[in-house]
Amino acid sequence: MRFTKLRNGLITLSNGNWSYSGDKSSPAASNGTYTVSGNKLTVKWNASGYEVSESFTIAESGSNSTWKSENTGVSTFFSMLFGVTSLEMTFTKL
Repeated sequence: MRFTKLRNGLITLSNGNWSYSGDKSSPAASNGTYTVSGNKLTVKWNASGYEVSESFTIAESGSNSTWKSENTGVSTFFSMLFGVTSLEMTFTKL
C-alpha cells in the first residue's frame, strides 16, 4: 500500500517493510519495518545505531488514511520524514 502526503513524500508499506521517497533529503531513516494489529500500525527504524519505533492509530475514510501518533508532544516519524510537529496526518492512498 502506498500513501502520499501533499506532494512532498510517499510512504510505501509492503510485506512488513516501509520505505520513504520524497523531497526530504537525508532523513535520519528512509526505510524500516512495520507491524499491524487491528487499526494500530507500529513502524520501526534505525537511526544513528539506535532502534526507534512509533505506533499510530489508523482511521480509514475512502481514499484517505489518517494516522494518529500515540506519542505525546511530537511525532518522531512525521518530524523525520515531513518536517512537521503534528501528532496526526491524513494521507491519500495510491
